[in-house]
Amino acid sequence: MTRTADDTAPGKARKLLKVLGPGLITGASDDDPSGIATYSQVGAAFGYGILWTVLLALPLMIGIQAVCARVGRVTGAGLAKNLRTEFPLRSTTPPSGSSSPSRR
Repeated sequence: MTRTADDTAPGKARKLLKVLGPGLITGASDDDPSGIATYSQVGAAFGYGILWTVLLALPLMIGIQAVCARVGRVTGAGLAKNLRTEFPLRSTTPPSGSSSPSRR
């Protein structure tokens, strides 16, 4: 059996990073210093007392991410752009305000 370039460790790592690329970067970008400080303070104040909310929120977040990914795959555009094409600008500015440039 011959070895290919994909069988080497750097080749495997490159292939893995190619698959994980955008998701890994997006997931890592959420752990900024202000977020870590906030999570630490909330954890110190409440402990495990509010951990039950994960059971409620996680399935909802997974569902929303799945729907947004499918819409993006089919249309080739992000959620904010799809909302702006389907609805008037005044109604879509608050929901997508953080992801779109200001119109002043």
